Amino acid sequence: MQHILLACLAAATVAAGQQTELGRLAGGEKVVAVAEPAGGWSLAVEAGGKVFAKLANPLSLEFYNDGWPVAPLSSGYETFTAVAGGHTGKATVKTPAGVEFSVEDTWTVSGAELRLSRRLSVKGQGRAASSRL
Repeated sequence: MQHILLACLAAATVAAGQQTELGRLAGGEKVVAVAEPAGGWSLAVEAGGKVFAKLANPLSLEFYNDGWPVAPLSSGYETFTAVAGGHTGKATVKTPAGVEFSVEDTWTVSGAELRLSRRLSVKGQGRAASSRL
């Protein structure tokens, strides 16, 4: 129980704009996770003190019914932590029907590459003709 409380307190004290550096690409570009003012974490690539690429909602789902898009869902990472060999972001979104999609993304920086390994979990049942992650 203490560990859960400490994790909640630590997450609550993250200041908007706080950055966690994932590493630097071969050209010197800095890859960072940024705590957003509205909550959650986004990813950005910076060079020369300027952001030139940003992934505001790393979890983004699109649903289709008969080929037509239906209400997309997106989210920044709820948590973002350093792990052995990289950094892990976790996010969850829930459809109006109650189906829960959770991702655990592990990001690594090596040379000129920024790599993503994604684990997706789905809980619940819903009806959709197709979806895209």
